Amino acid sequence: MNVTRRFTSALACLLLVSILAQPVEAQFANLLKRVPSSANTIILVNADKMFTSEVALREGWRTNFRRSIEAGLTHLPADTKHLVLASQEEFEYQHPVWQVGMLESKDKHDMVYIAEKQSGTQDTVAGLPAVVLPSEQYLVQFDPFTYGTLVPASRQAVARWVKETSEGEPGFSAYIQEAIGYADEAGTE
Repeated sequence: MNVTRRFTSALACLLLVSILAQPVEAQFANLLKRVPSSANTIILVNADKMFTSEVALREGWRTNFRRSIEAGLTHLPADTKHLVLASQEEFEYQHPVWQVGMLESKDKHDMVYIAEKQSGTQDTVAGLPAVVLPSEQYLVQFDPFTYGTLVPASRQAVARWVKETSEGEPGFSAYIQEAIGYADEAGTE
């Protein structure tokens, strides 16, 4: 339940501060292909654009973000370029069935270092480097700059997620496709 609250809080905060300016299809394509097609909620964050926006520069968001990292208030790496948070929510009961976080970073991250820093255990899932975190979450490295996590996570569920999202493009619902396309068409930040 605590993981769900943290994820929900992160979703709410990111929703408030997310600023999107580049074409969504192109900038998030690599991350979106790892989102299961049953997603019914999605948040797209262009951290590069967010931290270089006029308001962010004026208000010192990057400095405040680094302080949040140092204080342990966020676990989002400072070199994050793009972030996709998606889930399948059971709206009737206000409970997530699953949640996925996909992150593209500017720099490569060493999974051995991540395992040591987070007190996790190194693993390999579906042929990809992974770390089992103490929160029973799996962090999977899809390529040198792309990382993902699935909640709730069991090794079997993570392996199934990795394999299923490796096969072509997701078939999102019309609603999610429209939401993804909206930012592209409207050019919203």
